[in-house]
Amino acid sequence: AFSRYGTAPERELPAEVAMIGDGGGNLDLRVTDEAGHLACAEAGPADRAFCAFTPAWNGFFTVTISNPGAQPRRYRLMTN
Repeated sequence: AFSRYGTAPERELPAEVAMIGDGGGNLDLRVTDEAGHLACAEAGPADRAFCAFTPAWNGFFTVTISNPGAQPRRYRLMTN
């Protein structure tokens, strides 16, 4: 299962995305630009993730949270 969110950081300014899960299982974080190119990703075994990137242009970015487990998970998503 996965959820998607949009963000539009400004060109050449550092962008940060963080996710904190409920502690019940693995969650993965992925950020892609409007062309689908990967800006950053965190796919470790935890339910906490942090991605930082600096966009080269103004544009729309998609944040995807994936839950590879069978049980639903809650999380908080934060951006600057």
